[in-house]
Amino acid sequence: MAKHYYIGVINEREGEYNYDTHVMFSLVVNQPDLLDQSEIQTADRLAKEKLEDIASYWFPEYDDETNEEIPMEKNDQGWYEHAGGEVWITAGRIFPIKRDTFMDLKEQHVMTDFTEDNCR
Repeated sequence: MAKHYYIGVINEREGEYNYDTHVMFSLVVNQPDLLDQSEIQTADRLAKEKLEDIASYWFPEYDDETNEEIPMEKNDQGWYEHAGGEVWITAGRIFPIKRDTFMDLKEQHVMTDFTEDNCR
């Protein structure tokens, strides 16, 4: 059981403007997936899934009955749309980082920490 640390990029298009927002998170790999060759491959795959999840909730939408957050749907180009298609969001690149780097960034409040304990 090891903890892995990442920085991910959320890409956002709004008209002719493009924005990249960096987020950070950590995750724990209890056991490598049998389809992966190593724990690092499992962690990297889980990190991509986590960043995709973050992107799908970038602009939260809520269920009218339960008031719970619901993820956005992807369009045909693989982007999440918000504001009637005015804003497009997608998960970008993932960068593994060392624990010390993660802790320094967290202490300095340089970017938002999306580790499960800290969000939603």
